[in-house]
Amino acid sequence: MLPDREDLVQLVDLDRLVFHEETLILPEEQIARFAYNPEAIHVLKDTKTNTVLGGITISPLKQNVLEKLIKLEIDETQIRPEDYQPFIPGKTEDCYVIGIIARPGINERYYAGRLLQGALGYLIELLDKGVIIKRIYTVATTEDGERLAQSLGFKLLSGEWQGQYEDFRHPYILDLEAKESKSKLINKYLQRKKNLERRRKRYEKQAIKSEKL
Repeated sequence: MLPDREDLVQLVDLDRLVFHEETLILPEEQIARFAYNPEAIHVLKDTKTNTVLGGITISPLKQNVLEKLIKLEIDETQIRPEDYQPFIPGKTEDCYVIGIIARPGINERYYAGRLLQGALGYLIELLDKGVIIKRIYTVATTEDGERLAQSLGFKLLSGEWQGQYEDFRHPYILDLEAKESKSKLINKYLQRKKNLERRRKRYEKQAIKSEKL
């Protein structure tokens, strides 16, 4: 679901368990993004206890900012709210995963799995609205993040990070148009895309027949 301010406070608290304090993005800064993309952040939440179990931030970005991130010239703390771009129906977009986190503990992998299922569902929702995602980029900064990216079919890009907070920063790309991919994520997305294209063509044929009648 989309978060409110209290959810964002909990999300930052989760980040504190994993990341350096200097790299955290506070709730006020996160809320400022919503003016440019109101759907940039989603959270996994136990609504019975009002507990945030994880979150993901994914959005199109200004092209020059995206390129600098992938080339490891800047990190996520340097992305300004106005660098976020909205999801626009009828437009093909490239996206960047700014961050993804699940609550640490014995259920962490389960939460991460549910979070990823929700993220895939959201991408398909966007597809149904006419928003086509071509490529997804991200940068892994932890070993768990790297394993997650690889398990989802992301491919490693070249780059050497010289920053001070993370031990490493490895850029990755997921090409959602790679028809030969073995990634379940890509194949499910492509199947939905194919079904929508078939439906569109069927409607067009029906419209032509109606005009002739």
